[in-house]
Amino acid sequence: NIYFIQEMLENVLSQLGYFYVPNNANKKRAKDFFASFPFFFYDMNHQNELYSIIQAKPLTSFYDNTETMKEYCHYIYSAFSLKHGLPTKKRNEFYLNLKRQLLHGTEHHKQWKQKNIQSYLFICLFILMIILFYWFEKNV
Repeated sequence: NIYFIQEMLENVLSQLGYFYVPNNANKKRAKDFFASFPFFFYDMNHQNELYSIIQAKPLTSFYDNTETMKEYCHYIYSAFSLKHGLPTKKRNEFYLNLKRQLLHGTEHHKQWKQKNIQSYLFICLFILMIILFYWFEKNV
């Protein structure tokens, strides 16, 4: 399914571009990743298309800082989408979607804590009441 491939490209490449920190080790890992990335897809046509897109613009021109890596990752996504006539997201939308997904988990965790804080406070109050009851019974 071509839409699944586009979504997978968006997820993987947006994370790579967003979290990329340029140093020698990461530059080597990025080179290795992009050399093998097309082979994660089982269809030979898609492998060849991704390989030709990656080879059209060499990674070495883009891996010196985070902004150019973001540009490169978006280029691969948009070039693949345009080859198949799929709608593409602009660069800002491409990374904004990732930020929303990341913040959604954080917001979900905050809401879960807010909902459960009442339960924790009730348990603590209940334990405190038991301790006070036991202390009053012992002193009387």
